[in-house]
Amino acid sequence: MMRKKILTVCIVFLVVGLGIGNVYFMYESRKPHYKMMIGNYVNVDLIYSGNVVNNKEDAQVVELALMRSTSIDKPEVSNRLPDASISISDWNVGMAYMIIDVWFDEDKVIFVLGGNDSQFGTQYKEVVGTFATDVKHIVSKYQSTK
Repeated sequence: MMRKKILTVCIVFLVVGLGIGNVYFMYESRKPHYKMMIGNYVNVDLIYSGNVVNNKEDAQVVELALMRSTSIDKPEVSNRLPDASISISDWNVGMAYMIIDVWFDEDKVIFVLGGNDSQFGTQYKEVVGTFATDVKHIVSKYQSTK
């Protein structure tokens, strides 16, 4: 009889522990692994204002758009102030991974990886189609003012 009670208590603790662990890991899996901030430059002195992307799906769409983008030569639109800027960093370790300037041009989105004034050189990329539409929607959702 005592063995049944001990076995029941062990099974209850195991089920409760697995349930709590499951809820914790589901919550953690929804958070991005890094901080992505979308904003815009307030003036030509490159003072930046933006908002953190706290939705993992939005961050993944932007990542996929960057991966699907194709390399291009420097476009004319890059001579003006960017329509938006995306910063990807890990604030916990104090590291900025990438700054991406963004321009919207008709039915495409143009990215400059590393920012316009990067010391490592700039790489121009563009994305068209549904990814361009999705990126425009996400950027407008998180941009603070424009």
